[in-house]
Amino acid sequence: MKNISIKKILTSKVISVAPDTPLADAISLMEKNKISCLVVARNKKPVGILTERDLVVSLHLQTRLEGLSVKDLITGRLITANINIDIFEAMDILKTHGIRHLIITDSRGNLAGVITQSDIRNNLGFEYFVEIRQISKIMTKNIVTVERGASLKDVISRMADYAISCIVVEENRSPVGMLTERDIVGLLINGKDITTYRIDEVMNAPVLTIHLDAPVHEASRIMNQHNIRRLVVVDDNGRCSGLITQSDIVRRFEKRYIEILKDIIQEKEAALQKTRKQLNDKIILDNILHSSIDMAIVASDL
Repeated sequence: MKNISIKKILTSKVISVAPDTPLADAISLMEKNKISCLVVARNKKPVGILTERDLVVSLHLQTRLEGLSVKDLITGRLITANINIDIFEAMDILKTHGIRHLIITDSRGNLAGVITQSDIRNNLGFEYFVEIRQISKIMTKNIVTVERGASLKDVISRMADYAISCIVVEENRSPVGMLTERDIVGLLINGKDITTYRIDEVMNAPVLTIHLDAPVHEASRIMNQHNIRRLVVVDDNGRCSGLITQSDIVRRFEKRYIEILKDIIQEKEAALQKTRKQLNDKIILDNILHSSIDMAIVASDL
């Protein structure tokens, strides 16, 4: 599995905003550019990040966001990494901190770009898809679903509570629609009052699906083609079996990387043991030789 420098795959043309930027303007930028996050920067140095999930959680907590600025939503410690890390190190940081966007800085601490799960998925080698063939092996099986009549407010609350990026709408166990974090950003732009809508009035329909026996590379191809991050997985009867997301694909890649690291460690341990044995054999041989010489000296003195 080939290692890749982050420099080669990061998104360098990053849209950033100042902390005092009105939240409405920031949301407009996200919707206009179809991006999942905005870097918050001051004098070229990152001080925070605003994501689609931040907006969903904020809606869950306070329903309306009028009059707020970006700094009102950015909380917690900012996670950044140096531009000289590789793809495996980036994956480890994303996994360790449970994030989907990693801000990359240069040697002076200035903003150099952002690395996302999409960037990683788009750069997975062919050998990865040969090793992991079927979607059913890596998909998320236990997913959160709702019926057509569910209120939009309740759906947003469930997405925030479960920390999920989408929710599937079912009818007789068949997927009929989906609502994503990005869809919710679009609703904010249009000034929708989330307390007055049902999920079936704002969901994406029909929903893109893929069969559970389809290869993983086909799911990745469809995601790239439609610029999406997830697909509903269905069985032979068209019923919902799960969800395949770019997070699932990247997570399996992480597990494969760990397996490779274990193999490398075992190989090095075996080589070390061999070296130790050779060294011990040499010490024993040297001792025998020295003993023989000493005996010969004693014999000659008699």
